[in-house]
Amino acid sequence: AGRVVAVKEFGAFVELEGYRKHGLVHVSQLSKHRVEDAQEVVEKGESVWVKVIAVEQQAEGGDFKIALSLKWVDQSGAGDAFSSERSMRPEDRDLDRNNVELDQEQQKKRRGRGSSQPDAIQLSAVFDVVCSKCGGKGHLPYECFARSAGAKYELIQEDAGEGTMG
Repeated sequence: AGRVVAVKEFGAFVELEGYRKHGLVHVSQLSKHRVEDAQEVVEKGESVWVKVIAVEQQAEGGDFKIALSLKWVDQSGAGDAFSSERSMRPEDRDLDRNNVELDQEQQKKRRGRGSSQPDAIQLSAVFDVVCSKCGGKGHLPYECFARSAGAKYELIQEDAGEGTMG
Protein backbone atom coordinates (compact mmCIF):
# COMPACT_ATOMS: atom_id res chain seq x y z
CA ALA A 1 0.00 0.00 0.00
CA GLY A 2 1.07 3.54 -0.51
CA ARG A 3 0.02 7.17 -0.48
CA VAL A 4 0.21 9.48 -3.49
CA VAL A 5 2.61 12.31 -2.62
CA ALA A 6 2.80 14.07 -6.01
CA VAL A 7 0.96 13.93 -9.32
CA LYS A 8 2.64 15.01 -12.57
CA GLU A 9 1.54 14.72 -16.21
CA PHE A 10 3.78 11.67 -16.70
CA GLY A 11 2.70 9.79 -13.56
CA ALA A 12 2.27 9.74 -9.82
CA PHE A 13 4.85 9.46 -7.06
CA VAL A 14 3.76 7.09 -4.31
CA GLU A 15 5.23 6.83 -0.83
CA LEU A 16 5.49 3.15 0.04
CA GLU A 17 4.15 2.10 3.42
CA GLY A 18 7.05 1.48 5.82
CA TYR A 19 9.70 3.01 3.51
CA ARG A 20 11.12 6.50 3.06
CA LYS A 21 11.61 5.97 -0.68
CA HIS A 22 9.00 7.05 -3.22
CA GLY A 23 8.23 5.09 -6.37
CA LEU A 24 6.84 6.26 -9.71
CA VAL A 25 3.64 4.96 -11.26
CA HIS A 26 4.04 5.94 -14.92
CA VAL A 27 0.82 6.96 -16.75
CA SER A 28 1.04 3.70 -18.72
CA GLN A 29 0.75 1.79 -15.41
CA LEU A 30 -2.17 3.74 -13.92
CA SER A 31 -4.94 1.94 -15.77
CA LYS A 32 -5.56 -0.75 -18.39
CA HIS A 33 -7.04 2.07 -20.48
CA ARG A 34 -5.13 4.95 -22.07
CA VAL A 35 -4.49 7.83 -19.64
CA GLU A 36 -3.40 11.25 -20.91
CA ASP A 37 -2.83 12.86 -17.51
CA ALA A 38 -2.23 11.10 -14.18
CA GLN A 39 -4.59 13.56 -12.45
CA GLU A 40 -7.46 11.83 -14.27
CA VAL A 41 -6.86 8.71 -12.15
CA VAL A 42 -5.22 9.69 -8.81
CA GLU A 43 -4.90 12.73 -6.61
CA LYS A 44 -2.38 13.83 -4.02
CA GLY A 45 -2.96 12.27 -0.59
CA GLU A 46 -4.98 9.33 -1.96
CA SER A 47 -4.24 5.84 -0.59
CA VAL A 48 -3.59 3.25 -3.29
CA TRP A 49 -2.48 -0.35 -3.61
CA VAL A 50 0.61 -0.67 -5.81
CA LYS A 51 2.75 -3.44 -7.25
CA VAL A 52 6.52 -3.07 -7.54
CA ILE A 53 7.33 -3.95 -11.15
CA ALA A 54 11.00 -2.89 -11.32
CA VAL A 55 13.84 -1.67 -9.13
CA GLU A 56 16.83 -0.07 -10.87
CA GLN A 57 20.03 1.16 -9.30
CA GLN A 58 21.04 4.52 -10.79
CA ALA A 59 24.80 4.06 -10.47
CA GLU A 60 27.03 1.75 -8.50
CA GLY A 61 26.37 2.53 -4.85
CA GLY A 62 23.80 5.11 -5.96
CA ASP A 63 20.13 5.60 -5.35
CA PHE A 64 17.37 3.26 -6.55
CA LYS A 65 14.45 3.97 -8.88
CA ILE A 66 11.28 2.06 -8.06
CA ALA A 67 8.71 1.48 -10.81
CA LEU A 68 5.19 0.82 -9.56
CA SER A 69 1.90 -0.20 -11.11
CA LEU A 70 -1.74 0.36 -10.21
CA LYS A 71 -2.89 -1.46 -13.34
CA TRP A 72 -2.32 -4.98 -12.02
CA VAL A 73 -3.67 -4.43 -8.47
CA ASP A 74 -7.25 -4.62 -7.18
CA GLN A 75 -7.96 -1.12 -5.82
CA SER A 76 -11.14 -2.00 -3.89
CA GLY A 77 -10.87 -0.66 -0.36
CA ALA A 78 -7.70 1.28 -1.19
CA GLY A 79 -8.97 4.26 0.83
CA ASP A 80 -8.64 2.06 3.90
CA ALA A 81 -5.14 0.94 2.93
CA PHE A 82 -3.53 2.32 6.08
CA SER A 83 -6.22 1.18 8.51
CA SER A 84 -5.54 -1.77 10.79
CA GLU A 85 -8.40 -3.85 9.35
CA ARG A 86 -7.99 -4.91 5.76
CA SER A 87 -10.67 -6.85 3.92
CA MET A 88 -8.19 -8.58 1.60
CA ARG A 89 -4.63 -9.83 1.99
CA PRO A 90 -2.13 -7.83 -0.11
CA GLU A 91 -1.10 -10.92 -2.11
CA ASP A 92 -4.76 -11.50 -3.07
CA ARG A 93 -4.93 -8.00 -4.60
CA ASP A 94 -2.36 -8.91 -7.26
CA LEU A 95 -4.28 -9.32 -10.54
CA ASP A 96 -1.22 -10.61 -12.42
CA ARG A 97 0.42 -12.79 -9.79
CA ASN A 98 2.88 -14.49 -12.18
CA ASN A 99 3.58 -11.30 -14.18
CA VAL A 100 2.35 -12.92 -17.41
CA GLU A 101 0.41 -9.87 -18.61
CA LEU A 102 3.17 -7.51 -17.51
CA ASP A 103 5.78 -9.53 -19.43
CA GLN A 104 3.58 -9.60 -22.55
CA GLU A 105 3.09 -5.84 -22.33
CA GLN A 106 6.84 -5.26 -22.04
CA GLN A 107 7.54 -7.55 -25.02
CA LYS A 108 5.07 -5.56 -27.14
CA LYS A 109 6.83 -2.31 -26.18
CA ARG A 110 10.22 -3.77 -27.13
CA ARG A 111 8.93 -4.88 -30.54
CA GLY A 112 7.37 -1.50 -31.21
CA ARG A 113 3.86 -0.23 -31.62
CA GLY A 114 1.52 -1.94 -34.04
CA SER A 115 3.62 -5.07 -34.43
CA SER A 116 1.62 -8.16 -33.57
CA GLN A 117 4.16 -10.70 -34.84
CA PRO A 118 5.58 -13.03 -32.20
CA ASP A 119 9.29 -13.16 -31.50
CA ALA A 120 11.26 -15.40 -33.85
CA ILE A 121 12.28 -18.78 -32.50
CA GLN A 122 16.04 -19.15 -32.33
CA LEU A 123 17.72 -22.52 -32.16
CA SER A 124 20.61 -22.52 -29.76
CA ALA A 125 22.01 -25.94 -30.63
CA VAL A 126 21.76 -28.61 -33.31
CA PHE A 127 22.42 -32.24 -32.49
CA ASP A 128 25.54 -33.61 -34.16
CA VAL A 129 23.98 -37.07 -34.46
CA VAL A 130 22.87 -39.47 -37.16
CA CYS A 131 19.41 -41.04 -36.99
CA SER A 132 19.56 -44.84 -36.86
CA LYS A 133 16.09 -45.03 -38.44
CA CYS A 134 16.66 -43.02 -41.64
CA GLY A 135 20.37 -42.18 -41.65
CA GLY A 136 19.64 -38.42 -41.63
CA LYS A 137 21.75 -35.98 -39.65
CA GLY A 138 20.59 -33.64 -36.88
CA HIS A 139 17.83 -35.64 -35.21
CA LEU A 140 17.28 -38.72 -33.07
CA PRO A 141 15.23 -41.79 -34.08
CA TYR A 142 12.24 -40.86 -31.89
CA GLU A 143 12.10 -37.46 -33.67
CA CYS A 144 12.29 -39.03 -37.14
CA PHE A 145 9.50 -38.30 -39.63
CA ALA A 146 10.93 -40.40 -42.45
CA ARG A 147 8.80 -43.20 -43.79
CA SER A 148 10.48 -46.44 -44.74
CA ALA A 149 9.67 -45.93 -48.45
CA GLY A 150 9.26 -42.13 -48.39
CA ALA A 151 11.48 -39.11 -48.82
CA LYS A 152 14.36 -38.50 -46.44
CA TYR A 153 15.12 -35.09 -44.97
CA GLU A 154 18.35 -33.70 -43.50
CA LEU A 155 19.58 -30.37 -42.22
CA ILE A 156 21.24 -28.24 -44.89
CA GLN A 157 24.82 -27.34 -44.02
CA GLU A 158 25.52 -23.61 -43.85
CA ASP A 159 28.33 -22.36 -46.08
CA ALA A 160 31.23 -20.96 -44.07
CA GLY A 161 31.33 -17.77 -46.16
CA GLU A 162 27.62 -16.92 -45.84
CA GLY A 163 26.17 -14.98 -42.92
CA THR A 164 23.04 -16.00 -41.09
CA MET A 165 19.65 -14.61 -42.00
CA GLY A 166 18.27 -12.18 -39.51
